[in-house]
Amino acid sequence: ENENSRHYTINQQIKATQVHGEVVNTLEGIFHSNGFETENTQKIDLIAKKDHSLSLIEVKSHSDTQSIYTAIGQLMYHELAFEPQVIKVIVLPHNVKSDQLICLRKLGIKVIRYKRLKKEIRFLDLGIE
Repeated sequence: ENENSRHYTINQQIKATQVHGEVVNTLEGIFHSNGFETENTQKIDLIAKKDHSLSLIEVKSHSDTQSIYTAIGQLMYHELAFEPQVIKVIVLPHNVKSDQLICLRKLGIKVIRYKRLKKEIRFLDLGIE
């Protein structure tokens, strides 16, 4: 474990927060327009319900290892509050590495990738049913 201190600029934090909010809001709109009931809480980025299907969705602004580990933990922890089994989804930037995608799929977690094009968020692998 590297114990060196790290420095972050405020602009990066603000940009990450802004992108996170845009992704959540855009995704919520898409789910809504496809007949899903949606909800977000302080702890869960997005919950999408339709018929007997319930998805817990965690959005990350970065696809670094720590962000992915955090998302996995959040989904595993929060799924315990729901019955029956939920669909666990992590939404990550489009440049997520293929080995990360393989690991997430092996854990039973669906991945939706997104790309920001100018002022628009585009989702890859969305496959809403």
